[in-house]
Amino acid sequence: MVHIGLAAVPGSGTELEDYVAGLFQAAGYFVERGIHERAFTDVLELDVVATRYDGGTPRSVLVEAKGGHWGFPDLFKVVGWMRYLGIEHGGFFIARDNTPRDVPRVHDKVAPLGISLVDLADFRDSHARFEAGGFGAINDVFLPDLWRYSFWVERALLDRLRALRRAAPRLAGPAAVLGYHDLIHDHVFFIKSRSERLALLYKAYRDHPKLSLALAGELAGAPFEPSAPPPCSTILAEALHDGKHPPVQASFYVEHRGRLSILKAAIDLFCHDSAPPSPTLPATFRDGLRILRTRPSFRRYALLWQVFLWGFGGFYLADRADQELGWLSEQTGVPFHEVRTALHAFDDLFPMHGSSWLVPLRGTNIVAAKMVPTAFRGIGAMQRLKRHGAAHYRDLGYRDGTSRQLVDWHNSTVTFLSAKPAPPPPTPA
Repeated sequence: MVHIGLAAVPGSGTELEDYVAGLFQAAGYFVERGIHERAFTDVLELDVVATRYDGGTPRSVLVEAKGGHWGFPDLFKVVGWMRYLGIEHGGFFIARDNTPRDVPRVHDKVAPLGISLVDLADFRDSHARFEAGGFGAINDVFLPDLWRYSFWVERALLDRLRALRRAAPRLAGPAAVLGYHDLIHDHVFFIKSRSERLALLYKAYRDHPKLSLALAGELAGAPFEPSAPPPCSTILAEALHDGKHPPVQASFYVEHRGRLSILKAAIDLFCHDSAPPSPTLPATFRDGLRILRTRPSFRRYALLWQVFLWGFGGFYLADRADQELGWLSEQTGVPFHEVRTALHAFDDLFPMHGSSWLVPLRGTNIVAAKMVPTAFRGIGAMQRLKRHGAAHYRDLGYRDGTSRQLVDWHNSTVTFLSAKPAPPPPTPA
């Protein structure tokens, strides 16, 4: 087993943005990163939008991270974005600025505008500074760094897909997957009507059936046909079972992002509007929503699935289910007794004709969601190793194939990220 390392102190702008996003993720927020508004000549880019679902109405924070020089114009720019988006609270996180300035005094000046100014000059107490900024407590101090790995995986997957689009412009699949990602990640964010947002997301979901299967078929030489892809593909099987073919892995990620976006849009709608689902949505989906709305913690389900997919690797260890689901409960605020039910939300909204999105893996004690990219599986494996304080997966005590599977996922993540390293480079164990 090998390890990868992240800088203890984030250096570049992207690293700082990831670190700050990881703080919010660790504090129980639903996190959206790097959102672009492309309707203007000057592209609007939002570093982080973090949303809490611990009350009746979701509360969002617009977050900006500055790793160098900053000033009042930067703060007022964030205030303008807040007004444009209808977000009442902002967070401005600074680091590595050598310009002498009285940060507490600046904070007092901008606090009435709804902005908390947080100085991360010393990362050793970043969790305390985050909490002092009014953003909540972080109980598991290792989680921000774990989420930095997860965000790195996300970027690397999409970069592989973009590289394929540039290298093989004749292929239709990479452009289709990336176009779908742009819609669910960027475009719908700026749609004011929540019902319109949900309807558009679901229509896009139905317009992109079997996207990964179609991409795998095209990579194998078949035409790209999302509505009627080839029935089977060696490339798809290798992507599913062996973690190969990063562009297909990226498509797995985008498809799950689409489902997660639909779940969040439904939650946002029902947190503000008690009207029944739009009749334009399919009956199966409306029936699923009616079921989910009866659950006490429905408003936290998108957060739970975000944490489960990208932080837990989309799996749990069945023989330690109480412990594992307890961790999920602690990170998301979904009560322990409701976590199992929440993990079937995809079955309620996106039924699979008698099957389930969660399946046991043969020869192991693992129950895993289908189509989760292998690199994210490795993130989940790393979280288990860290939580148990183990030096190696064999120390977890398994005598079946569970340890071997966790090692394989861990090493697949290392190999994947090493192919396009971010500082610092991977180092052997």
